[in-house]
Amino acid sequence: MPLVLDSGGVSRLAERSTRAKELHAALSAAGVWPPLVPSVVLVECLTGHPGKDAGVHRLLKTCRVVTTLSEESYAVVAGEEELAKESPLMPRDPALRAQTMLYEELAMR
Repeated sequence: MPLVLDSGGVSRLAERSTRAKELHAALSAAGVWPPLVPSVVLVECLTGHPGKDAGVHRLLKTCRVVTTLSEESYAVVAGEEELAKESPLMPRDPALRAQTMLYEELAMR
């Protein structure tokens, strides 16, 4: 299952911080990099100001910006990954583990 970033995920990973670097490294190690970024998320992430948008542009160069998502990806974006967490297969799936880690990281803001 691909990792799909929302605007919060893009903003967090675009930061120049140790936490963002560690999260990026963990997602890469889990094999879910590059993530998918729906094109509609760009509207929320970009301000039109070159200085403020530089970090987001840096991150987006490493992501796959897509105009459409698969049904499976829509389920993840819609929050149905909670159902997947109950499955005994979830801990073995590195993509789901990485996505769960990202959501937990964002929740700690």
